[in-house]
Amino acid sequence: MRLRALILLALLGACTPRHDHAAAERAYARGMASEKQRDWPAAGKAFDDAIAADPDWSDAHYERGWVYNELGQAGLGMREMSEAIRLNPTWFKPYLERAYAYDEAGDYAKGVADLDKALQLNPGYANAYSERCFAKRSTGDFVAALRDCDAAIRIEPGNSHGLINRGEIEMHQKRWDAAIVDFEAASPSRPDDARLRQELATARANRGKPPG
Repeated sequence: MRLRALILLALLGACTPRHDHAAAERAYARGMASEKQRDWPAAGKAFDDAIAADPDWSDAHYERGWVYNELGQAGLGMREMSEAIRLNPTWFKPYLERAYAYDEAGDYAKGVADLDKALQLNPGYANAYSERCFAKRSTGDFVAALRDCDAAIRIEPGNSHGLINRGEIEMHQKRWDAAIVDFEAASPSRPDDARLRQELATARANRGKPPG
């Protein structure tokens, strides 16, 4: 009798679904609500619950990685974005977020490779151009960086990331007036960005000085 019960339990276990997508969706919704409140610990816990309920749901891994990136935990962000890419390799967004993590870690070559892939999948993705501008600027490739910033701003004229990166390149080139234009254009969407305010003040202080 005991043997039959054990066999029955084993059969029931084998029939138990590995995924509970309905539970994953409920946890995911909690995570998205916590993200809007910028409650990162609560969001991370909710996305962990979503992944536990459905380990093969790329969206949950993506959002978990996004939260890790917001917390400055680049290594964990890379891990979750890599899993999202493994599960859904034709989705462009995880490549951008993994590139953010690579760039945060100073691994710009891998960041550029991911951004190349994101743009291959979605050539109109302004944020991928602006982040690739940042990565290339960080390696000193200002010509290629400017091309990417220009592309981001052409696609999305108010793209603040592209405007700020282009402005910083113009600062490096001592093109003060051009930098002022870009920093001022970025300012309305970044009212609390202290670094942007400082860069704008520096450019204004140098206005009129010749480039060189």
